[in-house]
Amino acid sequence: MFKKPIKVQTQSLMRRSDARKFKELVKITFNLKSEQQEQELTNLLGPKAVPIRCELQQHESEIYFIDKQPLFFKPDRHSSLVPTVYALFAIPSLLPKIPIYGPVFQYIAGGADLMLPGVVLENNQISSLGQFKKGDLRCVIAHGTNIPLAVGIMQVNSQSLRPDKMKGKAMIILHFFEDYLWQLGSREFPESLNMTIKETNSSLTPTTISTSTSTSTPTSTSTPTTPTTSSTPTPTSSTSISISTPTSISISTPTSISISTPTPTSTTPTSTPTSTPTPTTSSTPTPTSS
Repeated sequence: MFKKPIKVQTQSLMRRSDARKFKELVKITFNLKSEQQEQELTNLLGPKAVPIRCELQQHESEIYFIDKQPLFFKPDRHSSLVPTVYALFAIPSLLPKIPIYGPVFQYIAGGADLMLPGVVLENNQISSLGQFKKGDLRCVIAHGTNIPLAVGIMQVNSQSLRPDKMKGKAMIILHFFEDYLWQLGSREFPESLNMTIKETNSSLTPTTISTSTSTSTPTSTSTPTTPTTSSTPTPTSSTSISISTPTSISISTPTSISISTPTPTSTTPTSTPTSTPTPTTSSTPTPTSS
């Protein structure tokens, strides 16, 4: 949904009475009842909330910012609240989760919806996904982690699924990690998730391989006085390959990695002798016979 830059039409600061109503709306929409959930919501929603209405693909959407962070949005005027990835970082229990295989996220990041073959079934059981019906909101996570990657609307009923017939569309993606809605926020992970992200990063994106070529150039060339064939030293090229795992997940995940090592350019020595001395011919005296 937020695959293109967002055009902001109007923005207005909520009054305190509206902010309290908004907090109650979040509690009711996502059925937040436990003390922990209420505490997480209190920590998430500050005293000020700035709603921003933006037009996207001929539909009017509302985005709700708290402390410059996009936390909730409505796909259109008549839709219910949808949490962003930032809100799910703060309150993981906002939405039930659908686990996917790590490499599947590269297709979501490329703009595709989630297909059923990409969904992970624990012990090959549909019941591991919980109960849901078409139209329910769900959060997408990487299998084996609790990291929210995307939010979408289910396109199937859990009761109609069969482990041996996982084909078709599972979810329409509304928002995903590092889309244009994500870019309106801080683009940071909470500290509690940093270690988990580093450990699972390799399953989400390929390892970044960077190559650097350094060329050493000779400063001067000296030619001996004895006539010898002078060869220009060839610059030595040393290529170092460093492998680094990114600290954050990239949305543009290539399906294949091609590494091209730059060819070192030939370097002309800075000082080249203009002429080579000609060896002097010495005459050897003939010995006299006595």
